Amino acid sequence: MTNRLEPPLMDDHKPHVDDSHAGHDGCCGHDHALNVIEEPLDPASQSLSDALKASFRVLKVIMLVLVVLFLLSGVFSVGTDERVIVQRFGEIRHNYGPGLRFAWPYPIDEKIRVRMSPKEFELNSFWINLSESEKLKPLSDLDPRSMTLDPAKDGALLTGDHGIMHLQLVARYEITSPEKFVQNVSSEESLIRSVLENAAIAEAARSTIDELWKGKEEVASRIRARAQDALDLIESGITLVDLTAPKSYYPLQTKDAFINVSTAEQTKRDSIQGALSEQAKKLNGVAGEAWKKLHEQIGLLDQKLEAAQRQAVIAEINRILVEEAQGEAGGRIRMAQSHKQEIINRAEAEKQLFEAVLTAPEYQKNKELIRQRLRQRAISELFAQSGVSKWLMPAGDKQVMLWFNKDPVQAREAERAALKSKTEKK
Repeated sequence: MTNRLEPPLMDDHKPHVDDSHAGHDGCCGHDHALNVIEEPLDPASQSLSDALKASFRVLKVIMLVLVVLFLLSGVFSVGTDERVIVQRFGEIRHNYGPGLRFAWPYPIDEKIRVRMSPKEFELNSFWINLSESEKLKPLSDLDPRSMTLDPAKDGALLTGDHGIMHLQLVARYEITSPEKFVQNVSSEESLIRSVLENAAIAEAARSTIDELWKGKEEVASRIRARAQDALDLIESGITLVDLTAPKSYYPLQTKDAFINVSTAEQTKRDSIQGALSEQAKKLNGVAGEAWKKLHEQIGLLDQKLEAAQRQAVIAEINRILVEEAQGEAGGRIRMAQSHKQEIINRAEAEKQLFEAVLTAPEYQKNKELIRQRLRQRAISELFAQSGVSKWLMPAGDKQVMLWFNKDPVQAREAERAALKSKTEKK
């Protein structure tokens, strides 16, 4: 749009100006107001002006739409198995759970998604490097590629007893603290691999080759505890839910030697187990279940030095033998108790009979006769007992040489009786 200034009007058309408001230079006329007259634009200029106005209006609409889209780009959804950590200029501002959420678009806010469901990680750093065809075969059917182990290809662990074992580990873990995880963990897989490798190396150095071969799950449990301590130390926010050892194997180069050692170890264990079974069988046959208590008390007896303590232990052993022992020992003890009672009863009966004889009137009349009869009966009972040998001495004061050898007939009969008794027991 153009403006054109008209020249000053003639004096007869000049508007009245109050000279009282003029300054010292009022005569010059520089402070006098000039009238501005706008003339209509030509069609081209008018079209250009309309186009510029329309462009500005469109630009405003576009800018408004962009602002709305910019703001809407901050709206996002969070899944049921994840959390979203919002950082504003490197500082954590929000920890969003499942649902529809809002954050300022980047670069104001940065959204980091963290998967909360458990994950699985397989560690093959200490396992044999197998081809795809070898993985389909049992390890016992594989032959070593070379006579020596190549650490650049096959991983292995060095045990505390200077052995070498291959071990495969599978870890299940989950992120329990998203804030700590975002702040302190840059590479999740690298961290898990590193802590598991360090923990496995440390635990293998404290274990034997037999533990890794036969008790690999127990070793895996100790590895998990050590790795979890390392993760907690750096506040990683990661929890190892489980750690298993699906496979462990000896180096293929040591196959024959390992089989020989395993066979010898198995033979040793079988021998020990057989000896323990035989021990339990014999002791059960001797004293029944009470042999365990007897064994314990006998061990205590060897530890006691004071006489009073030893007597107390001996008293407990006697009590167990009398009250709890079964088997051969219990049977003999009960038989001895029964025989003891029989002897006591017989002695009591003989005592009563002897007292009755002493008080009988016949004894007062013929004391010597009754004594001779009692002596003869005692001698007859003594000679009637088995195992008693008799020697006949000639009368008089002659010197006699005696050879105290058992009667061969009686010895033979006694041996036959002993063999018969053993046969009947079997």
